[in-house]
Parts: sequence; structure tokens; C-alpha cells
Amino acid sequence: NDVFLSYARVDNATADDNPAQAWVTQFHRHLEIALSKKAGRLEAMSIWRDSRAIAGNGLFDQMIEQAIQHSAVFVALVSNGYLVSEYCSRELRAFFAKAQTDGGLVVGDRYRIFNVQINQIPPPRWPPEFGRTVGFTFHDAQEDKGEAEPTAASSDLFRYQMRQLVAAIYDTLARLREHRANSEATAQ
Repeated sequence: NDVFLSYARVDNATADDNPAQAWVTQFHRHLEIALSKKAGRLEAMSIWRDSRAIAGNGLFDQMIEQAIQHSAVFVALVSNGYLVSEYCSRELRAFFAKAQTDGGLVVGDRYRIFNVQINQIPPPRWPPEFGRTVGFTFHDAQEDKGEAEPTAASSDLFRYQMRQLVAAIYDTLARLREHRANSEATAQ
């Protein structure tokens, strides 16, 4: 996988149980298409997201662990729900540990963990694994205070925010591939 998408289930819930209208589902699809366009072909980039319903007492299963181990970058959709989810914390910690031994967390001046803020969360509440990054805003707050809702996927603001995120992910993946190619050439 190129991208591991980590999110809280509550952020993909809809009042009418319409999965096509769920925010995380829409975000995933927009990200997939935008990365494909950037690469010049459909399905050029693989994004992994667990869409199964996991029970609260579910184990951090092999499928998730394996997806994390085979992902180049980690995109966290950070919300109030994300911060209280033990599952999301485990995913983040697992990728953080894996990246430290798999080329490092930093490639050039790019960090491999993407902090995508879908609610306005003050930096002191951010997990330490986000390092010194400033993150990507995907909410509609106009100020540094108050409540914020995820940006509507149909809005111009969402499209602008997505362009910024896609450019950063694509650049990071390109730098990571180049770094790995150089490392392999040096090893031979």
C-alpha cells in the first residue's frame, strides 16, 4: 500500500445510514482519484482503509497490522473521535514504530505521518507521533476557536484542501521511492 488511512468509525457515520454519503468514504474516494490523476493513471496509488465493523473488544488483528507494515505513509483523520479511539492510537503507534525501522519517519524534509484535522483540535491535544508538523485542515472553522465540522466534500474549500494534501502525499511518496532506490543502489 502507498497510503494507510486511519480514522474513527464515528466520523464515517450518517444519520440516514447511507454509506455513499459518509464523510470518510467520500474523502477516501476523492483522495484515490486525485492521487491517480497526479500519477497519470487510475489505481496508480493504493490506499488501505479498514471498513469492517470491529467490536470494541476486537484484537488488533493481523490484517490491520499487515496493512500498516506494508504502507509507505500514514494519513490520520484526526477528530474528537480519533483522539479517544484506542484502535486509532494503536494504528498510529504501530506505524510510528514501523517507520522508524523502515527508512525513518522523515524523508528529506517530509514526514511520513499526515495529520489531517477534520475537527479543530488544538496542538497540545495532538498525539506526540505527529512530531513537529502543522497538519492539514479539512474542517470549516474560520477562527482558532469554536467547533468545526469536516469540510463538505462537494465544496470548493474541500477541493482546495485536497489538492494541498495530494501534492504533499505524492511528493513524499516520490521522495521515499527515490530514497529507497538510492539505498538499494548503494547496497549493491
